[in-house]
Amino acid sequence: MNRNTIISLAMLYALWESKRQDILELISPFILYAVGITTKVGEAIDVGKVCERMVDEFGYRSFQPAIVNKVLTRVSGKASHANVVERKNKSYYLKTSLDNLIENFNSRRTDCKVKSDAVTMSLSKYLNDNNVRGRTNYSQAEAEKNLLSFFEANGNSVLISVDDLNRIMSKDNEMEYFIAKYILEQNEKKSIYMDYIVELVKGYFVTTAIYLQAENPDITTSTFKDVTFYIDTAVLLALLGYKSDPENDSAQEMVKNLRKSGANLACFTYNIEEVESILNAYKNSKNQETRKASTVTLEYFDKLSYPSSHVDAELRTFTKKLFNNFGIEAVDPAKLLEQVGASNKVAGLLNDDEIESYVKKINPNYNLDTLPDDIRAINAISRIRGGKELNYIEKCKAVFVTKNTVLVSATRKYLAEQHFNPGFPIALSDSDLCVIAWLKDFKSNNNLPKMRLLENVLAVITPSQEIMNVYFSHVNTLENRGELTEDDATLLRIDQYAKKELMNITHGNPKEVHEETIFEIRERMRAKSFEEGVEKGKQDAESAERTRINEKRNSACVRAETEVNTKFKKYDRFGCVIIKLIALLVAAAFVASSCVQIYCNIKGINGEISYTLLIITVVTMVQGAWPFCTDNFWAIKLFRKRLEKEKMAQIDKKKKEYLSLVE
Repeated sequence: MNRNTIISLAMLYALWESKRQDILELISPFILYAVGITTKVGEAIDVGKVCERMVDEFGYRSFQPAIVNKVLTRVSGKASHANVVERKNKSYYLKTSLDNLIENFNSRRTDCKVKSDAVTMSLSKYLNDNNVRGRTNYSQAEAEKNLLSFFEANGNSVLISVDDLNRIMSKDNEMEYFIAKYILEQNEKKSIYMDYIVELVKGYFVTTAIYLQAENPDITTSTFKDVTFYIDTAVLLALLGYKSDPENDSAQEMVKNLRKSGANLACFTYNIEEVESILNAYKNSKNQETRKASTVTLEYFDKLSYPSSHVDAELRTFTKKLFNNFGIEAVDPAKLLEQVGASNKVAGLLNDDEIESYVKKINPNYNLDTLPDDIRAINAISRIRGGKELNYIEKCKAVFVTKNTVLVSATRKYLAEQHFNPGFPIALSDSDLCVIAWLKDFKSNNNLPKMRLLENVLAVITPSQEIMNVYFSHVNTLENRGELTEDDATLLRIDQYAKKELMNITHGNPKEVHEETIFEIRERMRAKSFEEGVEKGKQDAESAERTRINEKRNSACVRAETEVNTKFKKYDRFGCVIIKLIALLVAAAFVASSCVQIYCNIKGINGEISYTLLIITVVTMVQGAWPFCTDNFWAIKLFRKRLEKEKMAQIDKKKKEYLSLVE
């Protein structure tokens, strides 16, 4: 964990992004740098010293001589490097100075250092501002070390022994908690520091690949068509979308990448039973009559108004969803062995009692209920492999994928002590599989490292099962003693705000959970409830006042419209009467003139007139006089149009007058 380690992460990603070569090619610049530092021109290359340099300068926990030998073999056989390294008598010799390579390497390291320094300086300030572990004097070097520890604790790739995992699990979580909060804040602000952090995570992904498959020449090109990944319960829950958004996104993206590379996906029948059991337990925790805390939180349902009904729907459909959306079908371990013809040929590699002892050594509080099923699943996979050493992931036939790093570490340790090397691990953490999936689909999808980072960050600020067990124990004790009411105890068990405050108070450290913690959380919940009540009362009062004012405004407007309409109805009646009287006079004059005209015509033609002419004359007279007597008379229409315009102006004026009195 020296200062160059974090810079190496940034360099690895920069190299990977520019070349995207196989892992050996990627690590070559680092090994040649170590050769140039440790070896004089003309001398034999001491592979042991090169490995030590890789550990001391670049932060690797260990470095295999086989990898150095493979790189040197490749370099000595390349025409472009023929004058650099030469192989003689099974040894390698440095033929020319590597000063230029060292200079270029250091120049690139300086460029990467600018980004890593920016992140760690910002992080050290954040730790000091938050008085983490009671300190305000964190240096940049300490921030670097803690950030790397965060990556390690949430990456798991280098946890090859019980001691490694035990060291991480036993430390207090306050530092991890605040680093996670820092990363979340940078992500929410979309700051440049978040971009740099993601680059470091990608470098960590590449480093993980070196630990897992450094010698695999096809790690980025070959497919998974001959591999079946058996997905454990916790990963299935995220695939189904039941966990937090970052966890769901990360798992679904990983599986999408795996399927794109031709992988076969499955699970065991007991995993389906566990998912069903978890859904039922969660549903019961939301039932008013049987409320008790579920051992697994399903964050997706927590956000819904009526989670129980949604859980009921999922209980009926989740198996179809696994198959239709992800191609995952449940298989029985015994039937699977019969299908592949491995029932009686090979014994399982794991011993139940010994694995249990390893698990208890790592985590004394480990829930052993599901361990027999997990051991049976891993044994089935080892038997599918035929007990052979299968070094490359693409050739390993089957892998058990789990979030249970305790089980993964215990399995590796047990097999190592039995002096059996399975090649590629039989049981693999989903974090490590994420790395391989990302490498396979790097060109088209570069988001998986960030998704995994946010998933891990959220996991750090969410109460672990260990801290929840301690918390529930105190709640139960206080309820039994009568110091908590049944309602208070129920809310403390199931309320999401209570869990959030538990982390804010304890920073994820189970040792900080005391009875006083429970009371403090209860008081915070009451204060929050009171504040929400005050806020609701304030909102209700404001709403009532707005309603009262609106009613008064509406009443004023209605009054204004009523008064003006009443007045203008009188104007309308009076005006129409006048117009109709005038129209009648005009019509009468027209009729009279028409009658005179008829009389004159009769008189002018010796008192005789044809009936046809008489009818035409009468019809013309009626047609000419009739419009003067109707409501659609043009003069009435024009009068009413002008009257309506004047009425609207009067209404607006009257409304302003009355509204000014209201306001």
